[in-house]
Amino acid sequence: MMNDTIHIPVLLHEIIDIFQPLPGQCFVDGTANGGGHAFALW
Repeated sequence: MMNDTIHIPVLLHEIIDIFQPLPGQCFVDGTANGGGHAFALW
């Protein structure tokens, strides 16, 4: 049986505020699912 659940990033906007990404910076999203935080920083 397949599991069709979708990962929803938690505290997405708070994480972006903490990291304050700048162009050219590199971040690694070490989660084992959808990479939602990394996508939002991109």
